[in-house]
Amino acid sequence: MALPDGRLLLVAETSGSMACGSTAVMPKDLLASFQPPAGVQTLNPLRVFVPDHHGHIWGFLSAERPVISEWDGKNWTDHALPEDFDPLNFWNFGVDSQDRIWLLYSRCKGTVAILSPQRGIVETYPDLSDALQAQLPIRASFQVQGNLFTVPTFTPDGQIGYRDGCGQAHYFDGEAWQIWKPQDIDTSQKRPIDGPAFFDRAGNFAVNMGEKTWEYTKAAGWRTTSFERGYGNDQERTAPHSLPPPPGCEISVPESVAQDRLGTYWLTFRGQLYRAIPGLCTPQFVSGQHQPFSDSRTIKTALIDPQGNAFLETHFPAHPDVGEYVILNALTPLPQTKVRASVETSGSVTLHFETQVKGKAWFTWRADGGAWTDPTESTETTVNWLANGKHRIEAAALDERLQIDPTPAAAEVEIQIDAQKQVAALIEQLKNSDYSRRDAAVAALIRQPALALPLLQSAREKAGPDQRWWIDAAIQQIKEKVAKTGRP
Repeated sequence: MALPDGRLLLVAETSGSMACGSTAVMPKDLLASFQPPAGVQTLNPLRVFVPDHHGHIWGFLSAERPVISEWDGKNWTDHALPEDFDPLNFWNFGVDSQDRIWLLYSRCKGTVAILSPQRGIVETYPDLSDALQAQLPIRASFQVQGNLFTVPTFTPDGQIGYRDGCGQAHYFDGEAWQIWKPQDIDTSQKRPIDGPAFFDRAGNFAVNMGEKTWEYTKAAGWRTTSFERGYGNDQERTAPHSLPPPPGCEISVPESVAQDRLGTYWLTFRGQLYRAIPGLCTPQFVSGQHQPFSDSRTIKTALIDPQGNAFLETHFPAHPDVGEYVILNALTPLPQTKVRASVETSGSVTLHFETQVKGKAWFTWRADGGAWTDPTESTETTVNWLANGKHRIEAAALDERLQIDPTPAAAEVEIQIDAQKQVAALIEQLKNSDYSRRDAAVAALIRQPALALPLLQSAREKAGPDQRWWIDAAIQQIKEKVAKTGRP
């Protein structure tokens, strides 16, 4: 409360109505008492931030104007939205595979605006169904992601399915849309649709309700079929995503763990923030230093911008609905990476890493946008089991402060080998005594499902119990991938 002399009266209360303490202080004294460390800021946007595929960060910083703001690592840029857009009163937003911003005005049916930042234009549609139908020409590569954003799914022949924010199933059969409430599907029960809609293994539009999978066909309407997980249920999707700390980290039971897009971990423990890679955890603040994590806040997500700055979405255990971003500016110079790739006659790829980092450095890499590997100090490594065709391999260096190159280096390779022999060798690896080789073989088989699936099914008939378990695991994951993507 403001006092006549300019001071603020602060009252601390218990859970009841009895005050347990108060103080009066000048605002300038409050500000002077808390000076965060150099290079550390806090920010409270109207909604959680959403990153695009370039690492730019998008969000709403103000309710005063119909704009969305983009952070490129150095500056915030405002992008104008339709005049009727209210930053305080809309349902959700996300970023699609072409780095366009999707804004859903309402939870059920309502206007959808799509901002194309590169072109500086905004397209509006009467509802989400019309907006998704307009994406049919790019359906093979189309995705849209955001905080609790509606998950749409496309089939190669032009069908579309999704569940809206009000729990209704929407299905486009290539000619017209149909909409069902949960009670229209299962008239005997009053259960919600649990999780996003999907297309099942038979290629039919499907939803999960009451631990049962319901599929729709034009001939038979809705009927139950063998259960499929689809995209997972709502409890799994909305529950806090709990990660274990990386192996070898001295903080074995952190209060929270998040992983950024470059594969490094962020941990909180007893009022301290740590950055970590497998085998090493580094505190980010000096012991006893006055810093944001002294209040025992936890981390929910970690975003890294193109300049290596970290945007950490934090929450207070006592107030789970209150969130704030802690921004840690990168310490220069950041690691820079070079990678060379050479293909052997066997089809394996040798990677050679370089960095300008003085002192100890680590390297991590990934193929075709997959998961980043555990960091290694070696400047050379071998990649096995890449399928025939062209591949993009990215590599990033880390320094002793565990800062990682925010713009990884990339190399293109092309594999030309006998694919059937390679798959046969991978299936043989499924009985290797080294379980890590079995895991790697399963991952490689999943990357070439059209060829691997029939060979796996054939090998299963002659396999022993141990190898058969791994074959079944590979078959199951391939079928799930095909069901979700609609293509082998």
